[in-house]
Amino acid sequence: MIGRAAMRAPWIFNQIKEYFASRQMVDAPSLSEKWNLVLRHCQLAVREWGAEEPAIRSMRARLMAYSWTMPNAKRLRQNFAHVSTLAEVKAIAEENILNQEIRVRRRKKLKMLSLRCCFPNVFR
Repeated sequence: MIGRAAMRAPWIFNQIKEYFASRQMVDAPSLSEKWNLVLRHCQLAVREWGAEEPAIRSMRARLMAYSWTMPNAKRLRQNFAHVSTLAEVKAIAEENILNQEIRVRRRKKLKMLSLRCCFPNVFR
């Protein structure tokens, strides 16, 4: 079962190692940390293959698997189906991180607005 989990979340090995060492659950990496790992994996594939396009095309299945642990996974998979360069993967990563930051800010703003509606005397 760990092998299947590692296909989508290779950082699981580090989490297991930390758990056995400290008996404490370790949080999953942040979205930026996940993307750094994905980009590093793509760079290593390009170096190993010696040519960018076939390397990134061969990474499509891996990229699809990684997307399951990220926000907006369906759109990521649609984008990954057509990716063929490292620059395209980087652009997808930047867009995904930016969109997530925007969603988080909107959520915080909506939460604050709902609090103001519920507790108008507190938030004057």
